[in-house]
Amino acid sequence: MSGPFRFEPQSVDANPGDTITWTNTTNTQHTISPDQDGAFPEKDPIESKETYSITVPANVGPLPYHCNFHPMNATINVVKP
Repeated sequence: MSGPFRFEPQSVDANPGDTITWTNTTNTQHTISPDQDGAFPEKDPIESKETYSITVPANVGPLPYHCNFHPMNATINVVKP
């Protein structure tokens, strides 16, 4: 996360099994919530200076996510290795 109300980067390519880690660099709580329920475990909330990691699931394709508290969104693009 970068700045108070945006995910950075907005889009990232990852292979199934990769680890994605978010760090909340703001002083505000956020969520990391997949647009599709169950696509990956939701983090609700991620506190200031906290990190959260997931293992990228096996399904190839876009994996959009958002913050439930603020107008923030981004996408993990799951690609074939």
